[in-house]
Amino acid sequence: MAYTINKTDGTILAVIQEGTLDTTSSVSLPGKLFQNYGEIINEDLIKLLENSASGTAPTAPLTGELWYDTTNGKLKVYTGSAFLNIATAGDSNGITLVGDDSTGTGVNIGETFKITGGRNIVSTVSDDTLTISSLDHIIVSEISATDSASIKINDVLQVNQIESSDSTGLQINDTLNVSTIASTDSTAIRINDGIDVYGTVSAPSMNTSDISSYDSTAVKITNLDINVLSSSSSSAIQVQDAVNISGALTVNGALVSDTSLSIAGDGATVTGIKDEDDMSSNSATKLVTQQSIKAYVDNELGGGTLEFSDLSSNTGSISTKTEEIVFAGGNSITSSVTAGSNTVTIALDDNIIVNEISSSDSTAVQINDILNVNQIASADSTEVTVEDGLRVKGTVTATAFVGDGSGLTGTLTIANDGNNRITTADGSSGLNGEANLTFDGSTLAVTGAITATTTVTAETVDVNILQSTDSTAIQVTEAMNVSGAITAPAGVVAPLTGTVNSITVGSNGTGTRTVSASGPSGGSDGDIWYRV
Repeated sequence: MAYTINKTDGTILAVIQEGTLDTTSSVSLPGKLFQNYGEIINEDLIKLLENSASGTAPTAPLTGELWYDTTNGKLKVYTGSAFLNIATAGDSNGITLVGDDSTGTGVNIGETFKITGGRNIVSTVSDDTLTISSLDHIIVSEISATDSASIKINDVLQVNQIESSDSTGLQINDTLNVSTIASTDSTAIRINDGIDVYGTVSAPSMNTSDISSYDSTAVKITNLDINVLSSSSSSAIQVQDAVNISGALTVNGALVSDTSLSIAGDGATVTGIKDEDDMSSNSATKLVTQQSIKAYVDNELGGGTLEFSDLSSNTGSISTKTEEIVFAGGNSITSSVTAGSNTVTIALDDNIIVNEISSSDSTAVQINDILNVNQIASADSTEVTVEDGLRVKGTVTATAFVGDGSGLTGTLTIANDGNNRITTADGSSGLNGEANLTFDGSTLAVTGAITATTTVTAETVDVNILQSTDSTAIQVTEAMNVSGAITAPAGVVAPLTGTVNSITVGSNGTGTRTVSASGPSGGSDGDIWYRV
């Protein structure tokens, strides 16, 4: 028998006939039954360990074969046409890296060649791919054009700070057209030097220490919304025209008017404030001080006393000048005062907590609506008595029910109750004691048929009759061990198949048995004739 030797790629290297030796490669390949094959195979293994170490290259090399050149001390690989050197660690025949500064450095075989990122540049390696990319956020000290043309930014410019490199202001010689100037974080944009804007500046809010005009004209602000308006010197802030304030005006210092103070379009014009305790001038344009108001009220109203008492003759009093009357609620009672109508309301709470509810006369306490309670208990050792019918729509829970239960409805009863009877549902929320199904603790007794749709498993089945409910035969699917006799009606012989007492019995294993001196007439397969 010939050996078919395949290379790694599946191509056939050689077909070695029985008893022959193949030398088409650098190793010798013995065929089947070749004499002294063990020595040949062992020498082939040594060649593989040494990578064919020799001063001369192997004959008939295969692509990918290794050869250690002992003359030059180099490991070489066959490429299909020639042996080429394999670079190893420490070899000086590496590459030289040179940067923009013309400074070079050599990289030997076995050393790590690292390309690292610098300012705003990162380098990443994935598998065999080196990616050099810029950061999403670039920090530079200067951006300038390589020619006389301007720098174009075609998208939104987001910066945290724009400033000049010297003490001069930031110059934008042409129109700066941007849709949005925004910060990349929560801090505000800062302009540390001057900014000259010849157009309109629109902002929902502006925080600045100085707003001035670039020429002799005034600064125009159509809508001014500020938290603080102050002067940079000791002089007052000058407002040459009317000031319309839609919100509150808070003045920490004096509010001075040369003429009058008008509040609201249809309100009175205030011409001054008077400190007049008796308010005798009765002016329609003068305000009054707090001290004058207090003095006038104290003088006019004085300090009276209000006395009050309850049904038990308990008395009290308050000063109308310095005290107030308080309508306090109590247990399950809440008081309230309605402002503007001088109305005091005393009302029972929705949830009333009392120790006792009793009738003021001999009649019963009437509760005309639903009574919701968590617990009904007697105040002494006697039972709680309900004189009339008690209707409960929910569940009644009790530790015990006293009585025969004859008046209860909706209870569960057992029909045909008897000792050891197993109960079953009757389909009408009731139970029925089955007389034909009993269990005394050790024996389950069934009177009648047992029907099962699945397998019935038992270690021992003791029955008098084993029969089918229809015309089909009883099926025994596995082996049946019968320790006693099998009795069948006369003339009935069940066909046997398989092996009986080491005798193979076919479908006609039984038939007519005849004992006579002469052969029977007729017959069929399986008939037996014993000749006397």
